Amino acid sequence: MATGTKPHSLLESSDPNLSGKMDFFVRMVRTGSITAAAEEVNLSISTGSRWLSDLEQQLGVKLYCRRGASFTLTSAGQCLFEKFGPISDNIHSLIMEMGSFVDEPQGLVRICCTPIFAQSVLLPVINAFNRRYRKVRFSLDINPYGLSQYYRYDLIINAETSYQPQENRTLPLVKRNLLTEPFVLVASTSYLKTRQPIHLPEQLQEHTCLYADSLTHSRQWAFKEDGQVRLINISDNLEVSDTNLLFDAAKMGMGIAYLPRYVVESSVRSGQLVKLLPNHQTAHWMLNLYYPELKQMDQGCVLFKDFFLNTYRDQLSNQ
Repeated sequence: MATGTKPHSLLESSDPNLSGKMDFFVRMVRTGSITAAAEEVNLSISTGSRWLSDLEQQLGVKLYCRRGASFTLTSAGQCLFEKFGPISDNIHSLIMEMGSFVDEPQGLVRICCTPIFAQSVLLPVINAFNRRYRKVRFSLDINPYGLSQYYRYDLIINAETSYQPQENRTLPLVKRNLLTEPFVLVASTSYLKTRQPIHLPEQLQEHTCLYADSLTHSRQWAFKEDGQVRLINISDNLEVSDTNLLFDAAKMGMGIAYLPRYVVESSVRSGQLVKLLPNHQTAHWMLNLYYPELKQMDQGCVLFKDFFLNTYRDQLSNQ
């Protein structure tokens, strides 16, 4: 195609979402990554990457060059960013203003949440939301395996471990990290009084270990020392599906537990539980929120998703 025909071809483009792709490009530049931009506009990472490729093809120019995890703008990319950035800001301001004319939202929000998070965090947020928006209903499934049937839910709060991440990169869902916490190895003083002391991770095989498949997804606990990761096979004397029940069992002196720090930190401070192997690093427990792209969500779901994220961020900042 001749250079002189590009503007005419672009004006006649049949893509109704050209401005949306340019908006995504602006957000990528401002946030510094495709992943962060995708989170802002409620897109999956794969869709965001495809949008950028489509945009370059439609405009007929190279907008940026990748350099590992970072990127640099071309002259054309810098021009688009500077010229379309203010337009993007005005569009989003107008959308927010139009929200004041919307009738009271209603509908059903289907949520699947891992047990460890539902009672302490999610239920209070739903309660606060319903005090403001009474016509929105909720269906709450307490289940740590929601991603396997993601199409049944509007929002999924799911956990994974850093040494055994779940295979979810290809799902057509937006992913946002809510919390990343190290695991902590703990036991009660009553348990430790009757057992041999533990100095090495391998000694766990001689102890009573409490295991939850929903938490670590395998009978292996990870430890790191001198840059080396070791997976320790445990013999689970008690297996439960509910993390809160496993936490209670540890406090009762039934065995050793490998739990996220935020679950046990108050009990460790009070002396009810003792932290074991403090010089060994552990794996990380990551709690993520998954949801469809914005165009596939109804008004009530979008409203609650934003309400939940804002409320949760406020809670974290006040801790």
